[in-house]
Amino acid sequence: MMSVEHWIKMRKGVNDSPKMMAVANVCGCQRAVAFDAVFRLLCWLDSHTVDGRMDYVFKGDIDRVGQLEGLGQAMEEIGWFAFDPGGCTVVDWERHNGNTAKKRLLDNGRQVERRRRLKG
Repeated sequence: MMSVEHWIKMRKGVNDSPKMMAVANVCGCQRAVAFDAVFRLLCWLDSHTVDGRMDYVFKGDIDRVGQLEGLGQAMEEIGWFAFDPGGCTVVDWERHNGNTAKKRLLDNGRQVERRRRLKG
């Protein structure tokens, strides 16, 4: 069984979503570059937060992690991040990236595979 800490949830089609287009527009880059930056950021976050809260992490830090200028601003504008004087919070972290979300996806995959084998 795959360990939950070695992957992140990424929705099919997110590269073509209006929010990813907005990230690209805010950052002044191609959508593929924005997607790569967001993916880097999500991988980093998955290793450094359990609840989506990052004290002392600000927009410039987000830009550096994602290797894309303006990424922190873009993440705030599209509603994926909320910044405050103490740092930032990933909006709806637990729903999309927390261990319970990962476990739920793994359980669903196992159930689909089990049903496929039973029909088989």
